[in-house]
Amino acid sequence: MYFPSQKPLSFARQALALIVFVALSRVIPHPPNFTPLFSVTIFSAYFAPSFWWAIAIPQGALLLSNIFIGFSSSAMITAIFCVGMAVFAKSAKCVTNSQSIFWLASSIVVPALFFVVSNFFVWLDSSFYSQDLAGLVLCYTSAVPFALSSFTSTLAYSFLFFEVPRMLSILYNGVIGHEMEQN
Repeated sequence: MYFPSQKPLSFARQALALIVFVALSRVIPHPPNFTPLFSVTIFSAYFAPSFWWAIAIPQGALLLSNIFIGFSSSAMITAIFCVGMAVFAKSAKCVTNSQSIFWLASSIVVPALFFVVSNFFVWLDSSFYSQDLAGLVLCYTSAVPFALSSFTSTLAYSFLFFEVPRMLSILYNGVIGHEMEQN
């Protein structure tokens, strides 16, 4: 959220901006599962100065948005899942030195794990699906369109959070730096 022409905001102000952004994205009309929640969880895990900030940012967004859209068992599963994903992403950061590999791999793993975990609990808690293998398969099959939306949004928002600022920085430093050298 830092642009070269501006002075950097304090991290707390940037975190608050992310919380409000994610909360609004969950409150305003949007395609199902198409929010920046997982991307912000990944982004926070990578850039937050501490593990607690990495957890607090997505949890703050969930809390703020759930005030408006309601608290439910699925909201609790999402909140617990985001804590787990922050732990996963903080750990994954230690494995690779490449920011691009980190966000790309995390943007695939996080929605995949959410698909598996959340739909298992949907099946377990639902009277709609039979409590056998056929019901479990039907539950996962019915959730594929939601998973595709989740994958798409996570990849798109992660690209926006990780790569666009880097590209702008390269462009800014290249163009402005070149103009300054000529003067």
